[in-house]
Amino acid sequence: MSYYTLESWLAELEHEELRAIWKQLKLDESIGPAKGRPCASLARDIVGFYDTETLSHSCVRSALLYAFEKPAVKLCQQHDRVSRRMKDWPDKLYPVWRRGSLWAHRFCKAFEIDPIYAGSAPLAKPPVLEHLEPPRKLSKLLDFQQDLSRQILSLLQQKPPMRGMASLPTGAGKTRTAIEAVLRFQAATGGIVLWIATTNEICEQAASTYKAVYQSMKPEFEGKIHRFWGSYTLQKEFDAGFMVAGVQKLARLNPKDAAVKELFASVSAVIFDEAHHAVAPTYKKLVKGLVGTIKAPTRPLVGLTATPGRGVTSVGASTKELVRAFDRRLLTPERFKNKNPVKVLQDEGILSRIEKKRKQGIHFSLSKAEQDYIEQFGSFSPRLLDRVGKVPERNKIIIEQITRDPTEQQALVFACDVRQAEALAYQWRARNVSARAITATTHQALRRRWIHEFSIGKLRVLVNVGTLTTGFDAPIVRRVIMARPTTSPILFEQMIGRGLRGPKFGGTKKCTIVDIVDSFELYGSPQSFTRFERDWMHGKR
Repeated sequence: MSYYTLESWLAELEHEELRAIWKQLKLDESIGPAKGRPCASLARDIVGFYDTETLSHSCVRSALLYAFEKPAVKLCQQHDRVSRRMKDWPDKLYPVWRRGSLWAHRFCKAFEIDPIYAGSAPLAKPPVLEHLEPPRKLSKLLDFQQDLSRQILSLLQQKPPMRGMASLPTGAGKTRTAIEAVLRFQAATGGIVLWIATTNEICEQAASTYKAVYQSMKPEFEGKIHRFWGSYTLQKEFDAGFMVAGVQKLARLNPKDAAVKELFASVSAVIFDEAHHAVAPTYKKLVKGLVGTIKAPTRPLVGLTATPGRGVTSVGASTKELVRAFDRRLLTPERFKNKNPVKVLQDEGILSRIEKKRKQGIHFSLSKAEQDYIEQFGSFSPRLLDRVGKVPERNKIIIEQITRDPTEQQALVFACDVRQAEALAYQWRARNVSARAITATTHQALRRRWIHEFSIGKLRVLVNVGTLTTGFDAPIVRRVIMARPTTSPILFEQMIGRGLRGPKFGGTKKCTIVDIVDSFELYGSPQSFTRFERDWMHGKR
């Protein structure tokens, strides 16, 4: 069957109708104004910008339904529950657009549009409660990982309960290391180990790692994974298992609810991933309710992080509060003592070496309000990031870092905001570079799909806004582009850490970090926890 292009359908609309769609989609902010441009140009950019997601926007579907009576009638004839009166279209005909659904495909068929624009059905989500079966074989932990895993297990087994922070550089396998300790702890004590994480990606990474390690170790107890993040609901089966919970979702639970009381009573230990967030005001009360206080502990607490500090410096008040929250107890492999762990692991091929390229960006004059925001919060304001992300000359420099790269390396790009991320991805697609944008507003099904396609090499560029700084594991990353300025060394290290997997961990010897340097001088090579070590040295290792 031959198809019309979606662009040709849109180009047949009245110019004012097309401009109205353009305005609703806010494309003026991303790829220029609609005024004065021909319909063909507008239609091409609308479809190109949103690609296979174009029809997910109701304003586009509505315009097609109202403007073209024949395919609209064809659709209506297939929908017995909807009135045939034109005034009822299109809201009652399509109240919800579900990607890959039967009706999405019927829409495309009625308009003789390629069914690719119906979208694809979402990848199946793992179950809320998963019972695990062996076998699967994993390679043994390396010596430094075994050392840290033993330290974590020892802390978990202490009486009275203790707390501490375990740290490995980004890319050195801290999740796998901690989970081996968790499984050995569970074999001896039972109960539920509660793993708390800050994003959906980190949650799924923890769950999938636990599954792999359980199947490899073949312990003598039934393996269960409880999922409680995103759209997952709390299942009332609290006899044992490994529960991975989103910290925000966990914090919203009512502690007086009977099921919540039963859950908290069943928890034998708590692991807080990316634990530099643990002292945020939103989460301090949750942590206290789960593990008690340092003087009156109820169960062990282990924090995990590559950057055991907060704020811009190692001597800030936030870092000192974090040190106190984990009882000044920092767990690190002995072989890293008095050494830079990143350099040690780079020398051994566990982490990749960094080749840093600095590209001159644009000079920005900061207003007093913008300067005050940086001083108060230690980061750039959303308004300033929006201003930085809209500069065409700067975006051209970023685009060239991919289009002029003869190696065609897979790249991860950190953008300023949603509109810049989507615009950059579109500009690369327009230049025949496979690219997608992932933001907080990206549908979960699409987010999983784009990450999967990137991890298997089907996508060359993945652009994101604050979603893949942690919990994203893709050894295939060869180039990281820092299109987003930051004043935070922790955030900077987390971003470049996405490309640090060395050859022994499935990566390469070298990763290129492209730093777009505006009037803000950022930071040099990552130092992991060594920047914060002096705060911890007065405590216990």
